[in-house]
Amino acid sequence: PKAVAVDVILADKNEDRAVDRRLTEALCSTPKLVLSAELIRDGSQWEDPRPEFGRCAAALGHVHAKPDSGDSRTRAIPLVKRNAPNHVQRYALSLEAFALSRGEQITQASHSNDLEVGSTTIPVEGSPLVSWWKKDTKESRLMRVRFIPKGMGSIPRISLQELLEHPELAKAFSQKVVFVGDIAPTEVRDRLLTPTSPDVYVTGIEINAEAFETMAQGLFLTDVSDFWVFLFSLGLATAAGL
Repeated sequence: PKAVAVDVILADKNEDRAVDRRLTEALCSTPKLVLSAELIRDGSQWEDPRPEFGRCAAALGHVHAKPDSGDSRTRAIPLVKRNAPNHVQRYALSLEAFALSRGEQITQASHSNDLEVGSTTIPVEGSPLVSWWKKDTKESRLMRVRFIPKGMGSIPRISLQELLEHPELAKAFSQKVVFVGDIAPTEVRDRLLTPTSPDVYVTGIEINAEAFETMAQGLFLTDVSDFWVFLFSLGLATAAGL
């Protein structure tokens, strides 16, 4: 694979040490591996993978999404998260996977809050002025996700059971970016609604994969500038007056 992103927080120790040893060997034999982390204790502490797992990873990425406060639909992910006391930073799991798959570093754009990975500029929500005014926007660097509409195809999936029964299916991962995690809504706690799934919950790994596709395809959704919002509003008021 070009990269493998594991959307499972490997923070716990197994009672059977042999299990952890086998898992460590498997992770360390996986090139361009991204392991996941999340903020806990009201955002004050990072829950990272255990050290024996973490040393196998080329990068750590956070798994947080950003549901809208108005209708709870997830339309964006924060590309950057920091914990509260000492501002230890993590990029999004999908962003780290994108950078690794391209063999590039994640850098700050020179004249905006946007992020760059090689020749790809990833626009973030809000202008520098808005970002300065809304401190959380600057920190989160929200990227709108272009979700694949229903009926327009989906990201291919292979279950672990299928892979165990038919190892030859692993060839499907060649030169692909692979996201590993649980997609059963009854088994995970990060169940979210999206614009393309307004009534059925989807899992975090699906949103991470869709965010990666947004970057890989370069199909970014960007905000209209405040100038055009003002001009359009002025036009509506003028039309109403006439």
